[in-house]
Amino acid sequence: RELALELLRPHRSNLVQKAMQARVRHHYEPVRIAALRWLAQEPNDALDTHLKQRWEERSISDAERVAILDAAGARGAMLLSEDRERWLSASDPALRSAVIHALLRASEDSVQQTARRALGAMLESRDSEDAFAALRLIHEHKIEEFLPAVLARLQDDDMVIRREVLNCLSAFADERARKPLWAALSEPTLALVAVRALSVYGEAIIPQVLALLNSSETPPPVRLHLLRILGLIPSLTGQPTLIEHLKSSDRAAQLEALKSLNKLRRV
Repeated sequence: RELALELLRPHRSNLVQKAMQARVRHHYEPVRIAALRWLAQEPNDALDTHLKQRWEERSISDAERVAILDAAGARGAMLLSEDRERWLSASDPALRSAVIHALLRASEDSVQQTARRALGAMLESRDSEDAFAALRLIHEHKIEEFLPAVLARLQDDDMVIRREVLNCLSAFADERARKPLWAALSEPTLALVAVRALSVYGEAIIPQVLALLNSSETPPPVRLHLLRILGLIPSLTGQPTLIEHLKSSDRAAQLEALKSLNKLRRV
């Protein structure tokens, strides 16, 4: 049932809508959640009423509360208004993350500040799951005030956290965010994450990519990553350099240049 409902997510019709409405109170939780996800794509007053009523039920799980907040979207903060602090201190990191996400989407400054204080505490937590969730939220909402705290977590012993920090840095236009990404191209365990993060900046970084490729001091492994970046940025600017690398004596560089040109052709 759960799989069938997921496969129906892109199908929009009155028939499917009625079927989903009939399943938001199904006895099997994953079915209720899948139905909520479908209905959330076309919110209406009936859905808002259901979400409010369901949120007030004490017996539902944290997983369903996360789904309710996701379905509520920008209206999620209204569900939390009466007992905000309670949900911000929930034991489940996924629920706390969903609560902060909902509050960050609110228009009131006081609600935003409350959410940012809670987010800052999560980011500085010694619990890796908390820190990971905080980095995801900062990346999604592009909250510039957290850049120093995000950079500080680059020293984390947990490699998963360090990778997520690099991913998060792509949300910041500040040069302080780009510097660690360029440096990470030299670290085998982090380089591919840095490649994806740097490509988010688009054409703005192509001059620096080309300058590094033209430098004789750029190590061969870093050169390969730079060629990969050019393949992820839909631009004509880097194509001559990629074509030039097809003549390289380095077979690995030839292959990466060819892969990048094929990616650009498909785009």
